[in-house]
Amino acid sequence: MTTIVYLASQSPRRSQLLDQIGVRHSLLLPHADEDAEALEAILPGEAPARYVARVTALKLDAALARHRRLKLPPGVIVCADTTVALGRQILGKPADKAQASAMLLQLGGRTHRVLTAVAAAHGRRRGAALSVSRVEFAPLAPAAVKAYVASGEPMGKAGAYAIQGRAAAFVRGIHGSYSGIMGLPLFETTQLLRGDLVQQLASPRALGGQVDDGGHGVRVGLRLFAVVENGVVQELHVERALERGLVGNVYQGKVARVLPGMQSAFIDIGLERAAFLHVADVWQRQPEGEPPQVARAGQALVPIERKVFEGQSLTVQVIKDPIGTKGARLSTQISVAGRLLVFLPQDDHVGVSQKITPTQRDELRNRLQLLTRPEGGGFILRTNGEDASDAELADDIRYLRTTWTGIKQASMRSPPGTLLHQDLNLIQRVLRDLTGESTQSIRVDSREQFELLMGFGQAFTPSAVGKLQHYKGERPIFDLYGIDEEVTRALGRRVELKSGGYLIVDQTEALTTMDVNTGGFVGARNFDDTIFKTNLEAAQAIARQLRLRNLGGIIIVDFIDMAREDHRDAVMAEFRKQLARDRVKTMAGGFSQLGLVEMTRKRTRESLAHMLCEPCAACLGKGSIKTARSVAYDILREILREARQFNPREFRVVASPKVIELFLDEESQHLAGLIEFIGKSVSLQSETAMGQEQYDIILL
Repeated sequence: MTTIVYLASQSPRRSQLLDQIGVRHSLLLPHADEDAEALEAILPGEAPARYVARVTALKLDAALARHRRLKLPPGVIVCADTTVALGRQILGKPADKAQASAMLLQLGGRTHRVLTAVAAAHGRRRGAALSVSRVEFAPLAPAAVKAYVASGEPMGKAGAYAIQGRAAAFVRGIHGSYSGIMGLPLFETTQLLRGDLVQQLASPRALGGQVDDGGHGVRVGLRLFAVVENGVVQELHVERALERGLVGNVYQGKVARVLPGMQSAFIDIGLERAAFLHVADVWQRQPEGEPPQVARAGQALVPIERKVFEGQSLTVQVIKDPIGTKGARLSTQISVAGRLLVFLPQDDHVGVSQKITPTQRDELRNRLQLLTRPEGGGFILRTNGEDASDAELADDIRYLRTTWTGIKQASMRSPPGTLLHQDLNLIQRVLRDLTGESTQSIRVDSREQFELLMGFGQAFTPSAVGKLQHYKGERPIFDLYGIDEEVTRALGRRVELKSGGYLIVDQTEALTTMDVNTGGFVGARNFDDTIFKTNLEAAQAIARQLRLRNLGGIIIVDFIDMAREDHRDAVMAEFRKQLARDRVKTMAGGFSQLGLVEMTRKRTRESLAHMLCEPCAACLGKGSIKTARSVAYDILREILREARQFNPREFRVVASPKVIELFLDEESQHLAGLIEFIGKSVSLQSETAMGQEQYDIILL
């Protein structure tokens, strides 16, 4: 029996967090005549933990009464409350901007607690849990507080800030549950819903793959998916429950700034960084129902400043995830993907996938046009809809229109920064987008995820259900296929070729370079054939590395120079053949005058290295550090500079052991000469915690 879950909260963040752990739910909101604020009154001398637990219990009682009054179907009711405490002082929601400013200035430079209680009831059974986290704020300048309060974000928030919004810049450190600070602790909520309180959740989304951190953080769900072709890993997809990709998500946004010089606008959609909207991505109705990308080819674009204005509310969709320091890229043309069709509610164009043979396209287009009348709307038939019946297409059309209706209704009642629609999670997208006729099997090593995926497949992708297999072997499935080793190699700079040659892959902010070298391959006949065979093997390896590492943007390939024209043509033909297997759009030119191949690969999400790695703390991503001798000379020059400006009794040098060792040995003569020249003593102190480039000069 499936259990309905009701969320008794007006917070969109709590609803989003429930979505992230795979709990499909309905909102059970207070009626207009209910005084929800009265429940949050603080009793004299009440401790923060007792206060938040009491308020949550009162909210649960009110929700149960509301559920009975509305005569809703039985289900589990979930509610939560969050408060901020500085010592025993409770900082609730500010009454006005002045109180918000006072709270923030009080929190600046100090560590405070965030307490979130969650409670659930199912019939006569009740459960509750408390999450306590500590948040350290940096010192806050009055000007920064004033600007933040003016944005309106602190109002209605406990402690006058939202950690998932602009206030993230104030945070110096977090100890505890990030989701608890946002308003719904996922670990505690999952434990309540997985216990005896609820027998089965009404959701096809997976809850598995999570790691317990001992109660000192969030439970993070990690999903890894690999595409294996002919026994070789070709693609790797990674998704964390709290760091899901944003592509496909629909938000209610607010125009924060319009930049006519860049023909772009920054849109606040509730993320840490403002998202980016280019003028070419602003939807406008096209004549005769033509698709925008066709009509715009020869059509002048209306300037961005005539389309949007600061403060305007817009419904937008993410078309590219945030990458590095860049925010997400947005479009105002909304598309909703289904199993067989993609719905473009703002257009009237009916299209068919280019992968379907041209002889069938007209017939399929006519069928689809008849099914979409009289309500209209734009639809694109996906490749897996080629053999679908009219009934299946009609079901998909109905589902997509219902989804769009829900998005429209939510956009009219939701404030800016609200998530209106979230795309499927990774394993669901695998069934919807990556499974085809050539797919032999889909193996899942989690029983729980397998069962949930079976339910999703039976409802949305019946043709893929027969390919699902539950892996029950004792050996980890990634060990069986050597996938962990492939991940390690994919994060490396050097890629070995079977012949003895190798590739060097360098990823930068602007582009990626791939250099081919013969290495230990000497060949058997002559030098030209050795180079040709190395380049042929490299062409296959490079195409695979692009998919495996998910490299995008501009890519420069430096093959070994070939003297013969037919060799260059053969290598280029093999390279294009391998690129054609890539699901992501690629464009490759021929050899340039310098012997380089320039190409592009569409980038919609971060590369594997950016997802799994971070810049080195020692070199800050440069890949190299100064030698100890260079640092020693920097210190000598700095002492001389300080001696000309100040008159201390002594200079003390604090540096890494390697630098101090140089001063005591090889550079001792130069140090002695400096001491004699400035007439001041210099003492040395070794500090093992310092990096090689770090040092400090103390004036005593």
